[in-house]
Amino acid sequence: MTHYFKAQPPSAADKQIYTASGGSGQVNADELMVSSPNHTFIYKFSGGGGWYRRNQVTKQDHFLGKGACPTLEIADMKILDKQYFGEITYDPNEEMEDVET
Repeated sequence: MTHYFKAQPPSAADKQIYTASGGSGQVNADELMVSSPNHTFIYKFSGGGGWYRRNQVTKQDHFLGKGACPTLEIADMKILDKQYFGEITYDPNEEMEDVET
């Protein structure tokens, strides 16, 4: 299933958000990390904030640009924190709130 992540997700205390085959979602050390078998995206809440894509070979993070909204294909997901998962994702078929850019 495809999941769409908001450009500016709210910060949260350290927690596990979901587990999946080859992926997971968690908040740790002021970063939101969401992953699938093929991609890892990190939202850094400090330093201006923003989404980054982690190169899985070099482990380097690459800024996606202001207003980026990553998507992930995630199979066999078990959502552990349904409220927070709902706060960080959106349905592209519904109208989104304006995002400051």
